[in-house]
Amino acid sequence: MLKRKNNPLVSIIVPIYNVEQYIMRCLKSLLSQTYENIEIILVDDGSTDNCGELCDIIHKKYPDKIIVVHKQNGGLSDARNIGLKIAKGSYIAFVDSDDFISNKMIEIMVSNLQKYNVDMVCVNFQEFSDDTLIISLKNNEEHIYIYDKFQAIKALFSSQKFCNFAWNKLYRVELFENIEFPKGRKMEDLGTTYLLIEKCHRILYNSQKLYYYYQRYDSILHTPDKKFYVDKFTLAIERYYYLKNKYGDFYENIDYIITIIFECYQYIKDDCILKGLAEEEIKYLSKKQKSFFSIKRNIKMLIFRFNKKAYYILFGKKDTTYD
Repeated sequence: MLKRKNNPLVSIIVPIYNVEQYIMRCLKSLLSQTYENIEIILVDDGSTDNCGELCDIIHKKYPDKIIVVHKQNGGLSDARNIGLKIAKGSYIAFVDSDDFISNKMIEIMVSNLQKYNVDMVCVNFQEFSDDTLIISLKNNEEHIYIYDKFQAIKALFSSQKFCNFAWNKLYRVELFENIEFPKGRKMEDLGTTYLLIEKCHRILYNSQKLYYYYQRYDSILHTPDKKFYVDKFTLAIERYYYLKNKYGDFYENIDYIITIIFECYQYIKDDCILKGLAEEEIKYLSKKQKSFFSIKRNIKMLIFRFNKKAYYILFGKKDTTYD
């Protein structure tokens, strides 16, 4: 365990909405952390099940560790933002209420952040579901990688190391100055993580699987609707232009936006502005940046540009293949 003088407060923010069957599993993992100087902020986002009552019960049992906020339903981003406003920690972590974490996760992340003098620490994660059992992980060795901000930005696209998730990371609280999660949008992490990385000098990735990510069949990712794709495209195109303006054209950014356009176009085509952005970008990339891609990728862009009906007949509505 870290010595007390190097033991700053960590605020763990947990948005909660109608997860009464999972919440105690999550809280048990937080309360069993080997790193003791934590505050656990439970943001009950207008739950209609027994989550609110369970939060109050656990707060009474651990009043020095648990903070409970009850609010009207405003979505995941709003709940996280509320948690950020009341957090007192020097470091911030997020845990989704249907997931859980290793009892050493916070200690390891704090130690990594301090030892390597970085602004953000990201750890690996293990997916699980009701059909799978969590067993002892083999070859769960610690491998440390240090990135500058542009290397980390590129890793968001080209590997599973960073990902856009808010929840497998530890942040210096200063990173959130003037940054909030986009309220009312799905895929909110897509619009936030790159901005936080942009404020870092150095970012660390730890290959240990310390976060356990529950795969719910009724989750947003597993039951996408039109709004999901509209939000995904909107946040992705905002990020694309931001990174393009700052770093110029680079492969990972433009390859990802092409994939997003292919995937989301069927759901944004009724919005003249979004449709126009998608079509203009495909036109630009197929003319000016074709040297970035394989012949197959360029053919797909040309078919999409000139005959979208033929494209979707050939490749389906959600072409997410990277060539």
